[in-house]
Amino acid sequence: MEAVLPTGLDAARFSILLASFGIDANSAVFVGGSQNFVYRVDHSGNRRIARVSVMRHRTAAEIQGELEWIEYLSKRGIPICTPQTSASGAGCEELVIDGRSYLLTVFEEAAGRKATREDLSVNFCRRVGELIGRMHAAAIEANAAGFRFQRGCWNSSRLLTSDLSATKAPLGNEFRRGVSRLIQAIAAIPATRDNYGILHGDVNMGNIHIREDGLQIFDFDNAEYGYFLQDLVVMLYDSIYSRLVTLVAPDVLTSTLRPLWDALVAGYRRFNPGLVFSSNDLRNAFLLREAIIYVHHHRVLPPDRWSDPYLFGMRRHVEQQDHPLGFASLAG
Repeated sequence: MEAVLPTGLDAARFSILLASFGIDANSAVFVGGSQNFVYRVDHSGNRRIARVSVMRHRTAAEIQGELEWIEYLSKRGIPICTPQTSASGAGCEELVIDGRSYLLTVFEEAAGRKATREDLSVNFCRRVGELIGRMHAAAIEANAAGFRFQRGCWNSSRLLTSDLSATKAPLGNEFRRGVSRLIQAIAAIPATRDNYGILHGDVNMGNIHIREDGLQIFDFDNAEYGYFLQDLVVMLYDSIYSRLVTLVAPDVLTSTLRPLWDALVAGYRRFNPGLVFSSNDLRNAFLLREAIIYVHHHRVLPPDRWSDPYLFGMRRHVEQQDHPLGFASLAG
């Protein structure tokens, strides 16, 4: 068994938690994770992924909502990693120790290989767009059926609430006001059947595997209700912009990433052609994502990194509600 254990959980109790799924703790190899403790394990002779969520990360009800969303997608042929059931037939098992809750879920391990920077191409972005579009088409179907998953709304997410106060970094009132303005602007967008519903919440290349028969997506831990544009923007920011911004001159950054963004949107609209958004919508969603990533950096990086010029630029973008990317061109 890998030595890395969830905070406050000793090896004996960790073994008890895994045993609820019939997993021998000696098979557990720590994979990593910034919000949960993730392990590769042997489950009934098959390699699986075990995820332990501790306290602030998720409640049992939220995890149940996540599992229901994943199962809903699986039944509609979306290539996801299916949840496994415990010995008692549950999708999530809980162990409470000294008032601290440890929630275990086990998933099929993603097939194929991780997507890398070298895979970032027009064709790849089109395929990711199609995958997001299929998920959102299922979300539209769920809305029409009146089915509600137990997940919160985007503007009540811990990424925009508790994380802002949890950071030890001096974010400053101007940055916080900038975040507040962005939230208000996005929340003012009228919600329609074509633009609002349950999201994956973290579509990026790190959560996508490439298989011989296509793509497979996993890690629905950040699933929430929000604007469909937000899922597209996470992919744009985390896996297109962030991978190009340090490699491409600022004056050609927009024109360099536009074919990738256009392919992402074109693939998406094959399955949800009714999605429309303005350049202001795109800019605001992009800046809000940058604010979330900025706060994350200040939660996890040591203080000597807080003055990094790149981070300073992120902060100024949020405070000034502006960015050098040409959003009018990207939304056109």
